[in-house]
Amino acid sequence: RKGVINASADDIPVQKVKDFYVALAETPQDIWKKLPVERVSGINFETEVIEKSNPSRPILVQLYEDTCFLCFLMRPFINSLSKMLKENGVPLTFKRLNIEKNDFPDKCPVARGTPTFVIYNGPEVPGKKWEEFKPQDLAARIMKEYPFLSERFADEVEELQGLLTRRFQLFTQMVMWTVEIEKLQKLIAGAGATAPPKQAQKSPEDEEESSFNAMVSEMMLKDMRRADLLLDNLTYLQKEVDEIEHDSVLLGVMLAEKVMEGEAAQAAMYS
Repeated sequence: RKGVINASADDIPVQKVKDFYVALAETPQDIWKKLPVERVSGINFETEVIEKSNPSRPILVQLYEDTCFLCFLMRPFINSLSKMLKENGVPLTFKRLNIEKNDFPDKCPVARGTPTFVIYNGPEVPGKKWEEFKPQDLAARIMKEYPFLSERFADEVEELQGLLTRRFQLFTQMVMWTVEIEKLQKLIAGAGATAPPKQAQKSPEDEEESSFNAMVSEMMLKDMRRADLLLDNLTYLQKEVDEIEHDSVLLGVMLAEKVMEGEAAQAAMYS
């Protein structure tokens, strides 16, 4: 956590300093237990992870951030993988801890990057970080830890990994079309209006990159609040892309009509 506290020799904000050193932790929500992968916080980490794990039923905690792109991309993959493990009788439970909203709890190793996976085997055994963090490496590690899993399971997991490429493509399309819609809306609103005084502005390339990056961050945050599995997520993204493409076409027609109306009005003035 980083923070800046402005202070002078004559006015030291003691309470603000004290507050900064209070451990940051989310208040646990009842709905967290109903998610495909249960979320935990610094408040209930001891009871929901340390105490509930044991050598025969370990808990694998994913340390993540809402702003981490790989965490975002893997979100529905981890949900689907967790479901598959349960269906195949694997005694491994996934849980999640958002380290942007929680300081590292006691007995949780510090992670320098996300996603980081930490395995817990009971109160007597310290949590141990797994080196694996990419989907294919994580799946391979699980297959190694539980060799009784069938080839069919391995094939299904491999298929899920391949679908992440499709998720990335659909998400990118959704962002790009949404940015285009914003451009069209601005053009429609400004068609025929008096141009404002020129001011120092970003270049078109910088403006487009800034808009794209801002939209990526906004849509990532929305997606991280979802709880769907990977196949369900792909269906949702495809529907969103189709709707946005349709809206873009309609806005394009509206813009063309607006421009034609403006040109007709100008022609009438000089006729």
